[in-house]
Amino acid sequence: MADASLIDVDFQARAERIAENEAAFRRLNEQLGVMGVFICECGEPECRLPVRMGRERYEQVRSNPRHFFVRPGHETPDVETVIRRDEEFLVVEKPEAVDHIVDPD
Repeated sequence: MADASLIDVDFQARAERIAENEAAFRRLNEQLGVMGVFICECGEPECRLPVRMGRERYEQVRSNPRHFFVRPGHETPDVETVIRRDEEFLVVEKPEAVDHIVDPD
């Protein structure tokens, strides 16, 4: 049987890696988000798939630092929760455990 403390450490490390990738995509989208095309903010470092949404919708998602948008199928259910489903994207919420990464201010 696995030691529960090791599972917690593994979960935390994985959640942090995914949050770091998603936060990096968010920073990129802040710079590139023109004409309603953004880059999927999923935890996969190689993903560069476009997500179309209006700037106003982007700002709504962005207003909560724990919320990110990802293409359908790019969510990671064991470390984030889908809180909204739109046609072209999902809005996921990161756990409080990674606040220090997604909301460093």
